[in-house]
Amino acid sequence: MASDGTPRPSDNQLFAKKASFIQHSLPGLEAGVYELSVQQQFFDSSGTPINSEELATLTRRFGVQGPRYSLPANVINAEYPPLGTAGGYSSSIAHVVLNQEKLPWIRTPYLPGGEPEVEIRHYTATYGGTAHPITYDDDKASWLAVILITTGDLDGADPATLITAGTAADLAPDTMQMQGPGTTTVAGKLPADHYSIFSYMLEPGLAPKDGIIDPGVGYTSDEPCSFADIPAALFNRIAPSLDDLQMMAHVRAVEMDSKPIQDNDSVSATESYGIVVGNRLPQTTPPTQVPPAAQTGPAVGRNLALLVSLESMQNALRGYPATGYYAKSVVPAPSGTVRLPVLYQWDFTSWQDTSFDFEHILKGLNGRDASAPNSGPKVPNPLMRRPDPPAYATPNDLQTIAQQMLELGYTPMNQLTRVPDTADTDDQAIQLVSWYRGPLAPFAVANTLEFLTGSVSAPQDQTELIYSADQLLRFDPNVGMYDVSYAAAWQIGRLVALQDKSFSLALYRWKKNADQKYRMMLEDQVLQQDFSAVMALYRSNLTAGAKDVADKPMLKAVMNLLTKSNRD
Repeated sequence: MASDGTPRPSDNQLFAKKASFIQHSLPGLEAGVYELSVQQQFFDSSGTPINSEELATLTRRFGVQGPRYSLPANVINAEYPPLGTAGGYSSSIAHVVLNQEKLPWIRTPYLPGGEPEVEIRHYTATYGGTAHPITYDDDKASWLAVILITTGDLDGADPATLITAGTAADLAPDTMQMQGPGTTTVAGKLPADHYSIFSYMLEPGLAPKDGIIDPGVGYTSDEPCSFADIPAALFNRIAPSLDDLQMMAHVRAVEMDSKPIQDNDSVSATESYGIVVGNRLPQTTPPTQVPPAAQTGPAVGRNLALLVSLESMQNALRGYPATGYYAKSVVPAPSGTVRLPVLYQWDFTSWQDTSFDFEHILKGLNGRDASAPNSGPKVPNPLMRRPDPPAYATPNDLQTIAQQMLELGYTPMNQLTRVPDTADTDDQAIQLVSWYRGPLAPFAVANTLEFLTGSVSAPQDQTELIYSADQLLRFDPNVGMYDVSYAAAWQIGRLVALQDKSFSLALYRWKKNADQKYRMMLEDQVLQQDFSAVMALYRSNLTAGAKDVADKPMLKAVMNLLTKSNRD
């Protein structure tokens, strides 16, 4: 803003809309089984029925399939905090981004038949001096939730030990049967003091009609799934309520004009994603001035985020009824447990924001007091390098050279060459020790290698192109060792480039086109040299308008044969 409060021209881009937050995106039909009945009835022009008796009703049942026990690999777009990272996440709420925007609402956490209708709300807003009617939907609870479990929740134990691989039958009460492959049934494996997404069937009046649990449209009892056994006491503390679930998922419509995409990919101008967020902050390490030291065992501050299914879990969520099966049979039991299907999982470590702040890390390099002012004592060893080299009282020449190389940032590394050891009967490759230094140095480094010099008009001035990392090995005659720094940089650069899909595809197409052009030039050269007479006959008969030549097909066959033989 300008000093008078008016927007500046440079603010237009800043305030331009790049994302829209939408409360939900409801599917046309939720996952489940449906029944459709159709009956014909005839009326005259006055609206009076004219069929003498009721016609037969045609009834059809169909199912809508949706993820229930696991998610396809392409559903998860991203997670935050990122998988396996450590950082200043003490004020961050874990969440996942789904490529399917309707996924959080294809099922429901309510009991079957107990979900309230989504009501339409109205109000009037006045802006610009005019009243405008506003219409919006009520929030709808998501069946998905991100639950965060920490080492502190389990008295220092690793949260990953709660997760087990099993099948859908592990979620069915052991007093019931579940539909298996074909016409078979399988006994449930869920103990009486456990509660899962099918345990609502133990409530009065909610048991399946035939006593057999339907695992869902397209599923059987042997459907693989992972589940987490969470102690009921812990679940009661961290589980959301139904009201929470109305706020724990939304849709984000993002304008893609400023988003990075692959060169050959195409996206819509606006893409919509489903977002499922957690309901608690992560466990965080105590504040420190520098990143904490490595810990043994499950690290303090390690958090396990689980995207779980809370389908039909209404009677076990926060505020659960005191007369339900969960309250009477699971909560009081010494080993009462809630078993939830885990659809996705990731872990991260949270440090206090100050301890992971870049400024604190930079100030704390090489043992410096990060809280000291910038004008404070200088760091004794400011060089960005490995630990100090050994100090010799009276070093010899080799020790002096090694000391100088270490001071310059070099590190001795094992090197396995491509050359076999002729003295070894097994022809094993020769292993050496070579110097390596990374791209950063604590001093100015002159560029001693020139690449792509010269020009097309003066090709004699161009340096030799590099086709392999071995061409960049540099031998130090003073110590009889190689410097592999440039070779390693070349190899790393090639791998990074090839990992880029757009670059690797472009390189493949270029090589393929170059190969085809070379083959065509070679074929033409061979034909010109070895079959000049046939070529002359071919041109005179086929390219001079002689369409009535009787042997035209034969000439074509001869040319094709010669070309094919040359390619083979």
